[in-house]
Amino acid sequence: MLIDFCQGPYLIDNLICLNLYKIFKPKYLVGFNDVFNIFDIPIKHGGDKTHFSKRLSAFLTAIGISDYKIKYTVEIPSKYREETEAFLEQFKGEKIICLNPFASAKNRDFSLDQIIGIAKHLSEKVNVRIILIGEPYQLRRLKNKTLPGNMVINTLNNFFCAACIVQSSELVISTDTAIVHLANAYNKKLICLYNNRVLADGAHNNFVWGPNYDNAIQLFTRGEKETLEGDCVGDFDISDIIYNIDRCL
Repeated sequence: MLIDFCQGPYLIDNLICLNLYKIFKPKYLVGFNDVFNIFDIPIKHGGDKTHFSKRLSAFLTAIGISDYKIKYTVEIPSKYREETEAFLEQFKGEKIICLNPFASAKNRDFSLDQIIGIAKHLSEKVNVRIILIGEPYQLRRLKNKTLPGNMVINTLNNFFCAACIVQSSELVISTDTAIVHLANAYNKKLICLYNNRVLADGAHNNFVWGPNYDNAIQLFTRGEKETLEGDCVGDFDISDIIYNIDRCL
């Protein structure tokens, strides 16, 4: 069985998928909103504000499975867990705040002023350690900035190490990126900021790829451009983030 959860809105994307189907030659082909009338098990599922996980539920229902729980699972290899635990040992007894201000697109990045502002507010809290995570090239932007004494930059350049830091955190603060979903996996308190992107198929990213769990506080930028890039996160007033930090800690 081959299950295709993501049909693209563009012809070229669908042609690539059709070629893959031809290569794999599955006995059963499953997909959503059957544009080409080719699926053995076609599933109708829409809604431009429906979370992506609902597609998984629709698939399970379509194949007759009703008793299930859908939850993220992240298996961290022992090598990376041990490496991260050794790094975190120096902060034993402190509350870890994981700050992830960067995304894969600059429009979703926090500005340096926002990062410093959030860090300064957190530095007023007692017994708190802020760990800044991100790609090395992103973190280098803070190299010459004066950071609060209780803030450290993560030097472990690995996704699994970042996952361990998230798992060890009291609170996660993040822009719209994979860290949001790691926080979901570990049911962590989360403050996340989304920027009103509209995906290529017309779906609203705020909802389709939102945090989707009770411990998350999801904030939205106010530009409401609703384009492929969305609003500029760097223009957001962090007072809303500060307010919610105080609610969480």
